[in-house]
Amino acid sequence: MSLIAFDALPAWARLLSVTANLLVGVGLGTIHFGGLWRAADLIASERSGLRIISILIGRWLLLGAGLIVAGLQGGGPLIAMALGVFVARYVITRRAKGAGS
Repeated sequence: MSLIAFDALPAWARLLSVTANLLVGVGLGTIHFGGLWRAADLIASERSGLRIISILIGRWLLLGAGLIVAGLQGGGPLIAMALGVFVARYVITRRAKGAGS
């Protein structure tokens, strides 16, 4: 159930939609995996459990909402957003691996 048929859009609008969803995916992925890094840091330093739980729940809610909105636009935007999340995951894990050395 798409809000607007993605295939019915002109080529420039499809490209714009896919590009925007890719960038939003990178942003959401950065928030998601950055939040995971922050929660792990708080757990390691034995900080407040409420803050940790709120970070863990909030990052899943943001990512889920973004993917649902992209899925309502169609398959292309959903795949682009998921790819953006994977790109952010790669960057965050590389940065974390460098920080751990």
